[in-house]
Amino acid sequence: MITLALLKFLEDNGFGKIDKNLFFQKLSLGKEGLYIVNVGSYIDHGTVRTQGFELYSRGKNDVDGYKKLEDVLNFLIKSYSVCCLPVVPPITTEKYCNVTIKPTSTISSIGQDVNGKMIYSITGTINY
Repeated sequence: MITLALLKFLEDNGFGKIDKNLFFQKLSLGKEGLYIVNVGSYIDHGTVRTQGFELYSRGKNDVDGYKKLEDVLNFLIKSYSVCCLPVVPPITTEKYCNVTIKPTSTISSIGQDVNGKMIYSITGTINY
C-alpha cells in the first residue's frame, strides 16, 4: 500500500485528486490523469525494504500528458530526501516515515492506447 500513500502524497502536493485524475493500479479508457502501478522488487533479508513503481500519464492531448508527468518527475527529483508518506483514509491507517522516493528514469513513451492517446511513464523506487 506504500504506492497508494505515494499517490496521496502527490494529491497533497497539488497534482490532482485520487479517483478523479490520480489512479491506483489502472487508468480506464477515456480517463485522463496519472496512475501508479507496483513493480516487484527483490527482497533481501536484513536490508531496507524497496518498492518499485511506475507512474503513467494520459492527457487531453500528447503534450498535456507529457507535461503532467514532467511536472511530477521534477517534483520527485526536488523532493529526493527523507520524508513521510501520508495515511490514505479510509483505506490505510499506516503512515510511512523515513521514506526516500527515488525516480530512476526519464520519461518514456509507452505508445498509444486504443483511442489514439499517447501514454508516457517514469519508473522509480521507494525505500522505506
